[in-house]
Amino acid sequence: MELSTSDIIQIIGIMVAIITGISSIVISVITLRQNSKIVKESNKAQIEIFPYKVYGDMFPRIRIQNFGLTTGTILDIKTIPEMPIDHMVINPFEFYKHLSLAPNQSFTTIFCKNDSNEAEVPIEKFDIVITYKTLNDTVKSTFHINYKFLNGYMESKSQSRTTESALDKINQSIQGLQQK
Repeated sequence: MELSTSDIIQIIGIMVAIITGISSIVISVITLRQNSKIVKESNKAQIEIFPYKVYGDMFPRIRIQNFGLTTGTILDIKTIPEMPIDHMVINPFEFYKHLSLAPNQSFTTIFCKNDSNEAEVPIEKFDIVITYKTLNDTVKSTFHINYKFLNGYMESKSQSRTTESALDKINQSIQGLQQK
C-alpha cells in the first residue's frame, strides 16, 4: 500500500497539529505554575519590626506588624547584640515568639530601660533576625533598628475640627513639652 502525496500531506498536517497541541499544553502548564508561585508570593505574610513613636508620648516603642495578606507565625526572633533584659521594662522579643499575626495586625510595646527616669532605650542600634512561617514556607528576615532616627522625628496633625479634638491636641502638646 503506497501513500499518495495527499495522504503524506495529511499525515504531516496531523503531526504538526499534535506537536502544536502538546507544546501549547506544556506552555499552559508552565504558565499556570508560574502564576501560582506569583500569587503565593504576593499573598504571603510580610512581618516587619520597626521603632515607633506615639504622638505626645515620651517613651520609645517598638512595633511588629504584618503587612502581608495572610497570617504569619513567628518561629524565632533574635537580636544582635543580645538585649540587656535585666535593664529593660519588658523584653518584647520573648513575647513575639510563637505569635501569630493576622494581616495588618500589629503589636506595639514600650522599649526602654527600667532603671532610668528618662525614656532611654537599652540599645540604640541593633539588628533583629526574625524567622516566621507563612503559607507553609519559612521566611528569615533581618531588620536594622536605629532609635537615633526618632530624635529628629516630627509629626504634624491636621487642624482641629471640634472642641474635643482641640483639647486633645493641646494635651498632647503639653505632654510633649513635659518630656523636654
